[in-house]
Formats: sequence, C-alpha cells, structure tokens
Amino acid sequence: MTRIAELRTSHSRVLVLLAVLPIALSFRAAGTGGRSSATAAATSNSFGAGVGGGGQPIPASFFAMTIPNGGADYPAVRIGALGHPADFAWGFIEKSKDRFSFKGYDAYVNEAVQHGLVDSNGAAEVTITLGGYTPLWAAADTSRCKRVGQQDVCPSPPADVRNWTDFVTAVVNHYNGKTAPHVKYYELWNEFSSPNFWTGTLQDMVNLAAATYPIIHTDPYSILLTPSVSGPAQGAFRPRPLPNGLTWMTSYLQSGGSRYADGGSFHGYVARSNGREVTLFPFPSQNSTTGCAAGAGCFGSIITKMTGFRGVFDQNGLSGKPMLDTEGSWGKNDNLPDSDQETAWVAQWYILQAAYYPNITQAAWYIWGYPARSGELESAAGTPNQAGVAYGQIYSWLVGASFSSQCRSDSNFTWTCSITRSGGYQGLIVWNENGNYGYSPASTYKQYRNLAGNTTQLGGSAIILGNQPVLFENRSP
Repeated sequence: MTRIAELRTSHSRVLVLLAVLPIALSFRAAGTGGRSSATAAATSNSFGAGVGGGGQPIPASFFAMTIPNGGADYPAVRIGALGHPADFAWGFIEKSKDRFSFKGYDAYVNEAVQHGLVDSNGAAEVTITLGGYTPLWAAADTSRCKRVGQQDVCPSPPADVRNWTDFVTAVVNHYNGKTAPHVKYYELWNEFSSPNFWTGTLQDMVNLAAATYPIIHTDPYSILLTPSVSGPAQGAFRPRPLPNGLTWMTSYLQSGGSRYADGGSFHGYVARSNGREVTLFPFPSQNSTTGCAAGAGCFGSIITKMTGFRGVFDQNGLSGKPMLDTEGSWGKNDNLPDSDQETAWVAQWYILQAAYYPNITQAAWYIWGYPARSGELESAAGTPNQAGVAYGQIYSWLVGASFSSQCRSDSNFTWTCSITRSGGYQGLIVWNENGNYGYSPASTYKQYRNLAGNTTQLGGSAIILGNQPVLFENRSP
C-alpha cells in the first residue's frame, strides 16, 4: 500500500484548530496542529488556521545552510548565510589549554565573505556555536566524554568558568574585523536540553551565559543567541526522556538566561533525526503520523515549534528580538528515501517558516555535502540533487517577496500562501497534502512554476496538485 493510499484508507479526518498566538511584531500568526499529509498518514489536521503573513520582504539571509567543516564544499545553490559548522567551537579551536587553532573556522567564515554573505556592517552572515562539548582538559566531569573526530570532548560544564571566558575572549578578539571578519551570530551552546551535549544544570548554563554576554558585546557587530533546544515541543519524549523544549527554554529564561541573550535559538527537527521510533516520517506541517507518535518519535510540526518558541521568547524577556532556527532537516537520509518526498519536504519546511518572517529571522538547513549524514541536497557529481534543485527554486520564489496573508490549509487539505512583490506582482504558492487534487487558480494567474524550475502557461484547465508546492503567478517577477 502506498503512503497516499494509507492516508485515504486507514484514518478518518480529525480536525484541530489551534488558537491564534499573539506575536510581538505587530501581527498575529496561528499555529496549526499539522495533519498527516500524502506521505504520512493522518492523526490530526487543522484547516482554516494559518501561519505568517508578516508583510515584509524575505531577505537572502533567511536561507542559511551548514556546509562541511573548513568550507571545502560550498553549495551549488544560492544561499544567504552559513549555518554553524558541524564541529562546535570550543572543543575544536582550543584542543589544549591556551593553544588556539582557528584554521578550520577561518576557512569557513572566509567562504561566507568571499561569496558575499555579509550584512550591512560587513559582518559575516555566519553562526558560530561556541559550545556543544567541553574539551576533556577543561571538563568538570569526564565520565561521559567521547571522541568526536580527533578530539576528546565532554557534555560536562567546565571545571573553571575562567577557562570558558578565556576561550570566548580569544574567539571575539580573533574575529575582530582585522585579524578575521566579524561574525554576526554566536550561539551559546548546542541542544542543551539533551544529555548528549549538556549534563550541567540550568543554572550552570545561565552562569556561562552571564560570563559570555559582556565579552560578545565588546564587538558591536555581533550578537549572542540563547543555547539551542531540540527534541519535543509537545509532551515529553520517551523512552529516553528529553524535556519538552518549550518548557525547558522557559525555565532557562526565567532562571536568568533572558538577561544574557540578544536573540533566541531552536532546532527545527520535527521528529527523531536518526529515525528511531519512526516508521512513517512526518512532513513539516505534521505533529505526528501513524508511524511516529507524539512523545515517542515526533517532536511537533515546524509550525508548532516556531510559534511555540516565538511565544516563549516573547513572554520571557526576548520580545521582538531575533529568533533563529539554527539547524533542521529531515535528518537521516533514509527517513525519506524517495526523492520526490525529499523535494516536497524541503520546500514545505522553508515556505512555512518564511511565511512567519520577521518573527523568525533565519532557517538553517543541515547539511550540504555528499555524502551527507543528514538532509542531503548534493549529488555525487557535486551538483544539486532533486531536493537541492527545489531548495534553489524556493530561494528564487521567496527572496524579495512578501507574504501578503497567512498560509492556510482548507478542508480539502490544500495549502495556499499568497506572496507579492513591487510593481504589482502577485503569486500564490499551493500544494495539497493528499496529492492528486484538481485545483483551478483565479484568472489573475497566468502561469505556474514547479520545483524543477519549469514554467507553464495556464490554459484554463484545472491543475493536478501534489504535495510538491507550485507557484502560480500573474506575471514573471
């Protein structure tokens, strides 16, 4: 039985409408429960609900991507920023006390600058995640240390916070605009809700933030983000408990973390990226599927995550400040082994988040490269694969465009997102969760584009939609 057939035969439609979430930046956006789509059988859906409609042009810097360490394989698609390197800074820059090697990080940051990924101040549009592990020599607890690459690292807090401040000071002094380019974003720590990366207390992390904040602020071109959170944004994770990410971040901010951050960070994975507890991987709009239970394998839709974290940040001292999704994808590549599903997935993931701009500042794909451990968009030939081509198309559809109204899904499970550009341009992005659905756009629209980059003139007949978004246009942009 195909996944579409499973959707149509095995589950009745359960309709859920979530309350509209007030947002600090002068508009409202509602989170949707996210029903299972054509590629993941349903457990819940919301129609009539919407997300986004911020009305501001999407900048190129919204589209970030992590690339291989050292910047050796720059993407063959257009991007606007680099996500954080896969190796977290402390354990790989300061492998032994007071001996700093910036070679790999410099190459990474210079790739951004050489490709024009700089902001209006000339700072590199790059995120550096300062911590994710403590180097063995500095760890307070060495019982859970492991080898990552060629380095022994630990999820423990440092034994002496002065070792941490010495490291952060060295980094900021290096990326000073002279020795090396300014770096725009520093993320405090990676996934600090997971014991794989952090075994300290919330207060331990707040203490690191308090020590870090004034150092970062010696560079007026840089800002400090909260530590990132992955895992569930609904319920608690089983069988190996991870906390609800929204609750965890709330507790951190209320423990003092909000005083030491210029913006918030989260990871946009909607299910376990390693595929455990998942036999039917969710699409970005889904909270769960028949093969991915909430609280077991599924973390919550990208809409649940971004609206939830936006609310947490706004209600706990970071109202209106930048919020970045610093890492996300479908995870392990065989989670979505079908290239058509991967194509639809990356497109939906970016569209639904871009619709929420400026309440979310950036979404970073993890990772470009071949072979890639996660979210592979590159082919063996070094060119974009089918999903990589789709990434490039979504970039061209959205950069410079504004979402004039919320993206909405209707009772037929058709998503529509209206975009505009200057000069009277009107576009309508549409897809259907079930697939094989006839759709007739308004007569305003004269042509449509697909994710392969093909443009087709409309002739009055209904267009058969699938779960891969298409863009109807009144004219070429």
